[in-house]
Amino acid sequence: MVGGFLPTGTPKDIQEKYYTSLVKVMGDPEIKERFAAMGVQAQASTPDEFKAYLASENTRYAKLISDNKIKAD
Repeated sequence: MVGGFLPTGTPKDIQEKYYTSLVKVMGDPEIKERFAAMGVQAQASTPDEFKAYLASENTRYAKLISDNKIKAD
């Protein structure tokens, strides 16, 4: 999954405009085709779905790192 980020404190109206524009772009057949050429399925999700995805990935990788005793050099 690929997502976009905005700076903390970005006004709600700007966040909504960004999200609406992103959904429109991700629905464009040419954009979908370009992503498909890279092996990525282009789809838009809601900001809450993306937050949930990031939280689950953080949990997943934290467990992987802990279970395998991976350390940064």
